[in-house]
Amino acid sequence: MRLEVAEAIAAAESASSVRFSVYLGPLPAGRVTATRLHEGCDDPRNRVLIAVDIENQVIEVVTGERAALLCGDRTCSLATLAMTSAFIQGDVIGGLRAGILVLGDHAQAPPVLFADQP
Repeated sequence: MRLEVAEAIAAAESASSVRFSVYLGPLPAGRVTATRLHEGCDDPRNRVLIAVDIENQVIEVVTGERAALLCGDRTCSLATLAMTSAFIQGDVIGGLRAGILVLGDHAQAPPVLFADQP
């Protein structure tokens, strides 16, 4: 279980300049708890935390200031939808992987183009 999630995180981080973390457990205060967890991570400005409370059916995606520039609300909603679809089928690991990969794919910085390039 952890290996599959770790592999998805590694793939997402190698495709982007954003760091990713996953928390799977109780979120007694929902977003407030997830935000506190995010603040306790290394480099929270450049980090996305996916916090999931399966028992209470809560998914929170918290982005740091820099990470939010690459993973906006629309991207986080898309990742949440991908996770929810898998969770409904009982596939927690698949859902986490899907959410991480969606965020990683969208967190890629756009290429820098110069005026002399076509």
